[in-house]
Amino acid sequence: MSVLLPARFVLISLILARPSWAIDKDVDGPSSRTDQYHGSRHLPGEVELSPDQRASAGLTIEPLPALAIPDETQSAGKVEDILPLLTLRSQMRAARAEFEIATAARALAEKNRARIKTLFQADIVAGRELLQVEAQWQADSSRLEAARLHLEDLRREADQQLGKALAEKVLEGPSTFLDQLTAHQKALIKITLPVGQSLSAGSDVVISRHQDQHDAIPATLLSPAPHTDDLVQGETWFFESHGAHLRAGMRINAWIRGTSLHHGVALPATAIIFYQGKAFVYLDQGEGRFRRVSVTPKPGRTGDERFETSLTPGQPIVTLGAQTLLAEEFRPEIPEED
Repeated sequence: MSVLLPARFVLISLILARPSWAIDKDVDGPSSRTDQYHGSRHLPGEVELSPDQRASAGLTIEPLPALAIPDETQSAGKVEDILPLLTLRSQMRAARAEFEIATAARALAEKNRARIKTLFQADIVAGRELLQVEAQWQADSSRLEAARLHLEDLRREADQQLGKALAEKVLEGPSTFLDQLTAHQKALIKITLPVGQSLSAGSDVVISRHQDQHDAIPATLLSPAPHTDDLVQGETWFFESHGAHLRAGMRINAWIRGTSLHHGVALPATAIIFYQGKAFVYLDQGEGRFRRVSVTPKPGRTGDERFETSLTPGQPIVTLGAQTLLAEEFRPEIPEED
């Protein structure tokens, strides 16, 4: 015979048999886990750590130093191949020698013509000899004119390829600069400015094979370049620089620094963290509170330094351990079972 138990007795039995962890979770509620951490988020982008947590995280906090950098424009450049320049110089030398030979020949024909003409007028020589020297003088004059035109055409070609100032520097007479180019002591560089920008007087230019300026070297302005770049239709200029590590055809980056200054702070690269494709740093708010702020860092004076204008000099910033703060900031959002 079956025995029917009262419903109230069954309900009490089920409650007593419930696991202790289930009862605790219902009592504490979903906020109990968040409250046990001092790193719980108070406002979006803020995190708070206890003294023990700050010590274990190994945070380094430093005030931001002021930094002023010149107005700067980044451009592209290329190391020019000097072989066409050497070919043009060789042609110029040959044309100049031809012109000097023709000049001497015409001068000799001029003297001979004057002498025979005097003798002819004194009835000492026949008219046939005068006609011969006249013909020789005319031929030498034509050769001299042809040599002059050839030399002039080569000079125009050099002006079109190099610009007048650079052509005179490397093609006219002995050229120490050309000797330095051939010995790879210096390099000839053509820099293309962004469209719509010009090179102002007094601008300093540094170049590098890399995207930052940690190994940039100075470049000296030579002259405007007659031809623009195939990719960037901006102004082009010839510069010279040390050529020990530069090779013909090498693409380089150039930074053109103006005379005006931009004021900001020097931001250590170790202080920057990235979240959702954006750059952030943590500012020390005091009493263990830290606030995450967005920054737009630009290259500074060294490879480990960035320039930032949105922050104020003297602000305390987390320079080491910012990634730990980011993890602690979003820790309460991680489900407990994860």
